[in-house]
Amino acid sequence: MVHAVIVAFYPEVDRFAAALRATARQVDAVVVVDNGGAASRVGEFLRDHRHKTDCTVLPMQGNVGVAAAQNAGIEHALSAGADYVLLLDDDSMPGEGMVGVLLHAIDEAAARGEKVAAAGPRYIEEQSAAESHFLRYGVVGARRLGCSGRADVLRTDALISSGMLIPADALRDVGRMDESLFIDHVDTDWCMRAGSKGYRLLGVCAATMAHRLGDEPSRAIAGRRIFFRSPDRHYYMFRNSILLYRRRHAPLGWVLGDALKLIATFLAIAAFCAPRRLHIGAAMSGIFDGLRSRAGRRPRGAP
Repeated sequence: MVHAVIVAFYPEVDRFAAALRATARQVDAVVVVDNGGAASRVGEFLRDHRHKTDCTVLPMQGNVGVAAAQNAGIEHALSAGADYVLLLDDDSMPGEGMVGVLLHAIDEAAARGEKVAAAGPRYIEEQSAAESHFLRYGVVGARRLGCSGRADVLRTDALISSGMLIPADALRDVGRMDESLFIDHVDTDWCMRAGSKGYRLLGVCAATMAHRLGDEPSRAIAGRRIFFRSPDRHYYMFRNSILLYRRRHAPLGWVLGDALKLIATFLAIAAFCAPRRLHIGAAMSGIFDGLRSRAGRRPRGAP
């Protein structure tokens, strides 16, 4: 059985309803983790629409972070007998037959004797219409693997959590999401832990999903598209990168490449993000907290 875990945080109602319907058609059960707290109306919305999409709602007491919300949904799914858990964001739209294609890729790899931690789809970023790629870590940074219309199953070193189909046995062996990271690089850390245990990650070109990245419109800078985020997200991005640099399961090539990327991101934030003081302050605060090994939720009132 496949159970979908959707983390909801003040979603756009119409899109959320469409995503629920698209997901429910492909899985055996849907668990919605409402991460908005008392002010959220997700539970009310789902009660009004239950005749359209049957699902279980797990209300959180405020924003507990994406990792803790995912873990709550994962625990519920596993306790209900799920053989696979599909993780989704509330703004991700699974393509037709996505889950079946991911399942087939996992089954074929298992038949070859491979240990599979997860399979994920290629996705279309809606703001830019750009198609995603998969990654293989190298000496410095990562090599991009594009699908280019192919139906290949590619070995990858990283998957984004949304759209990731995970066998229950892999969750039990690799472990849950790291709640100390709160948000950002939660999926990076889990994928690295899986790789350190000898598992493979599969990028499945024939499986598709519509997805959104970033909190603000993207910009094309030096031929690369950069997705800017809120000051809070910039804090977590910088802090969690530095926290991961010290972990044994983080490949050296990723560390070196991500450090260069972080420098470029800081320069882009300083040049293009407004109000500049808030974004730079959040990034600097994240750097300092990462160096001090401070994890968890960002302290309230932090610069």
